Amino acid sequence: MKVIAASEPLPKLSEFLAPYAHHFARLEARENLERYTTGLLSDLPRKNCDTIAQAVPDTNEQRLQELLTGLVWDETALNAQRVQQMRDTVHLGDGVLIFDDTGFPKQGKHSVGVAPQYCGCLGAEGFGTIAPREGRQLPGGCHLCVCRPRCALAGRWKAISA
Repeated sequence: MKVIAASEPLPKLSEFLAPYAHHFARLEARENLERYTTGLLSDLPRKNCDTIAQAVPDTNEQRLQELLTGLVWDETALNAQRVQQMRDTVHLGDGVLIFDDTGFPKQGKHSVGVAPQYCGCLGAEGFGTIAPREGRQLPGGCHLCVCRPRCALAGRWKAISA
């Protein structure tokens, strides 16, 4: 796979991630977060630990999986800090509120929330999940996501979650 992402940390990304470093006790975890985020910001058509590891230098699938599934860090505290940072910057001038129902097409029927439903990226009904999101677009193109995407449960999944 062609390397699409930068081999060195992007200065603006490093600046953005710096306030969150204390949530990750080990340097390796912080480096994994930077490499994973670099991959998410890349032009990869499909983004998962495998494809990111192939395209982003100085990482591998195991390190990225460890970040997402093995390392202990307080997601709630990090998210609260991120939302507070967003609230602190709201006064920075004009902006537009964005509400989006991002659809994710899925092939299987066993992932949580997967059901036949309209999926915007398909332009039709199909199997997928929907994640409502809200955010704010600031002048200069900076997008701050206000809340965590949450899966909008459809069909049989509503009964299971009730």
